[in-house]
Amino acid sequence: MRRITILLFIAIITFIIILYVKRPDLVNHTWLWVVGLAAPVIGVVKRLSAIIEQWFREKIQHNPTKPAPGSTVVKNH
Repeated sequence: MRRITILLFIAIITFIIILYVKRPDLVNHTWLWVVGLAAPVIGVVKRLSAIIEQWFREKIQHNPTKPAPGSTVVKNH
């Protein structure tokens, strides 16, 4: 998950740099919005990832893996 986030961040930064080189008039007025909205977006992504991670942990705990049909289960006494 962390690797995807880093790659997405690099892609966004690269896009902004290319956009600034090609069309600087578009970037001049929006850079304050980008900087101002960066923290809330990061907060939402962190919160959603924590919620999804907790949901998967609960799902795994409530549904333990069952042995495959026909396999032998060895119990230690």
